Amino acid sequence: MRIGIDLGGTKIEALALSADGQELRRIRVPTPIFNATKGIYIKAMKSGLGGRDTAAVCAVLEKMAKVRRRKR
Repeated sequence: MRIGIDLGGTKIEALALSADGQELRRIRVPTPIFNATKGIYIKAMKSGLGGRDTAAVCAVLEKMAKVRRRKR
């Protein structure tokens, strides 16, 4: 038996294969951290920060907390 695990940003998926390569079982669940930040991520997308990925979430959190980042 072989198993494979995909740890993604939105899901975790596990797959079990028999010795001859037949799929025995597949399980998919949401990634907990994505679910915890989903509202912030959606707000970041609506703010036009979609291309910035993780930085977009940080920018939204900074704005919500009224934190100004120092210029370097």
